[in-house]
Amino acid sequence: IGGVAAIDAEEGVISPGGIGYDINCLPPGTRVLTSLGYTVGIEDLKRGGEVVSVDRGDKFLRSGRVRIFLWRRERELVKIRTRSGFELRASSDHPVMTKRGMVNAGDLKVGDLVALYPFEGVPYEEPEDRVILTGEEFDEVVAEELKRRGLLPLTTKNPKLPYLIKVLGYFMGDGSFNGPRGKIVAFYGSEEGLRELSQDIRRLGFTPSKIYHRVKRVVINGRETVGREYALHVSSKSFKALLIALGAPPGKKTHTPFRVPSWIMELPLWMKRLFLASYFGAEMSKPQTVNGYNFEQPHVTVSKAVELESSGRAFLEDIAKMLSEFGVKTNGIRVVKKAKGRVWLRLYISSEPENLIKLWSRIGYEYNPARRRLALAAVAWLRLKLNVLNMRREVEKVAVALAASGRRVSEIAQILSNEYVNARFVERSVYEGRRTGPRVPKNLPAFEEWAKSRLEGDVVWDEVVEIAREPYDGLVYDITIDDESHDFVAEGFVVSNCGVRVLRTNLTEEEVRPKLKELVDTIFR
Repeated sequence: IGGVAAIDAEEGVISPGGIGYDINCLPPGTRVLTSLGYTVGIEDLKRGGEVVSVDRGDKFLRSGRVRIFLWRRERELVKIRTRSGFELRASSDHPVMTKRGMVNAGDLKVGDLVALYPFEGVPYEEPEDRVILTGEEFDEVVAEELKRRGLLPLTTKNPKLPYLIKVLGYFMGDGSFNGPRGKIVAFYGSEEGLRELSQDIRRLGFTPSKIYHRVKRVVINGRETVGREYALHVSSKSFKALLIALGAPPGKKTHTPFRVPSWIMELPLWMKRLFLASYFGAEMSKPQTVNGYNFEQPHVTVSKAVELESSGRAFLEDIAKMLSEFGVKTNGIRVVKKAKGRVWLRLYISSEPENLIKLWSRIGYEYNPARRRLALAAVAWLRLKLNVLNMRREVEKVAVALAASGRRVSEIAQILSNEYVNARFVERSVYEGRRTGPRVPKNLPAFEEWAKSRLEGDVVWDEVVEIAREPYDGLVYDITIDDESHDFVAEGFVVSNCGVRVLRTNLTEEEVRPKLKELVDTIFR
C-alpha cells in the first residue's frame, strides 16, 4: 500500500514517522480454520468472522474476529512441507510460529519445528433457509423468553444455532434434567471442558452456574478408584423446553426412546460436525494405542432398558450414517453387556490409519480438551507413520529394480539408506521379498512417547523437511484479528496475521505536549 505519514505544516510530525502496512500474505484457496470448525478460503473471509487463534504463551486455543481484510499482488511464494506432510504456500514475509518465535516463511530452515493445529474440519456451506421452531411449540411465557434471547423463530440461518447444536449434542451424551417438573439442566465433564460449554451457553443468552465438583469413588472388579466429578447447571424453564423441543430426551435416557433429531440430519456437513463432535466429547473413547503403534477402535456406547434396545440401535445407526458422510467407516454395533434389565450397545469405528485421520481431523471432540489434544497429536503422528511406510514401500520397489539392473546390494543400500531405511531393510527387499507391506521401523517413536515431546497446549510441533520457492503472479491475501495473539490457522499451520497496529490512549493534548519529544522517540524505538 505504501507509507503514510501525518505531518503538521507548523509543528512537524504528528505521527512518529511513516506508518507502513506489512501485508504478509497467502494465496487464494488457502484454507483458514474458523472457531466453528469449518474452513473458508482466505480470499472469502469477511470482516467480523471468527477464526481460530492460538495463545502465543501457553499455546491454548482461542478465537478472534477479523477486523481488517487486505490483499496485494505477489510474484513469488515459499512452499513449506513438514515431516507429517502438511504444506503451506505463503509470501516470503509471512511469519510462521516456530520454536524460536514467529519467523518469516522465507527465513525458515529445514529442521525448524513449526506449530501445527492439525484439524482439517470441513468446507463452509451456506445452509438453506428453513424454520426449525416457530414458537408455537411453547407456552406464551417460554416463547417470550426465547424470543428475547434471539432464539425464536429458530431458523437454520440463526447465528446462535451452531452453539445450540453443540450444546444439544453434548447434552445427549452427558446431560440430564432434574425430573419432569424441574427446570435444572445439568451437564457433566472435565472442568476445562465445562468452561468451554459455559461460554457457549452464555452466547445463547442463558446464565450457567459455577462449576461444581465432588469426589467420586468407583469400584471396578474389586478395585476402588477415586476421582473428581464436575458439573454445570442451568436453571431455566425456557432452556429446558428449548432442548426438549429440539429433540433432547425429556426423561432418563435409558428409559426414553430417541434418535438423532431429523432436522440435524438435513443440515450442511459443518453443522452436523458440531453435533457429532460435541456428542463424541461426552461419549467417545479417547485416542490410545494397543502397543504404541496401532490404535484401538474408537467407540461410543449407549445404555438402554432391554425393551428399548431397538431405539438404542437406531440412534447409533444415525451416528454411523452421519459418520459415513465424512468418509469415516464404522465396524458395526454390538451388545457388550446385559444386566439388571439393561443392555449396553457399542458402535465401533474402524481403526485403519486413514480412517482415524478422517475421524479426528474432520470431526474431533468438542467440550473435551484433553481428548481433542490427543486426537490432534494422533492425526500428525498417523500421517507421519503413513508417510514413513509409503516411503519404505517406494524404497523396496527401487531396490528390487536396481538389483535387477545389476547393481550390488551394498551399493543399493548406500544409495537408498536414510533415517528410516537401513542396509538390512534393503537386503530383505532384494533377497527375501515381502508378502505384506513394510513394517514400522523400530526408530519411529511410539505414539504416546512422541506426543509427550511434540504436543504443547493445543499445538503439535512438526519438523520442516522441505522449503522451496515457486514463481507466482497473482493476488495474495491477509487479515488482522482483534485477539492480542494476532495469529490464525491456515492449512494447519499457526501463522501471524497482518502487522497493522493502532493504539489509542485517553491522554489529552495538555498531558502529552510537555512530553511530546520523549513520547515520539519512545514510540519510534
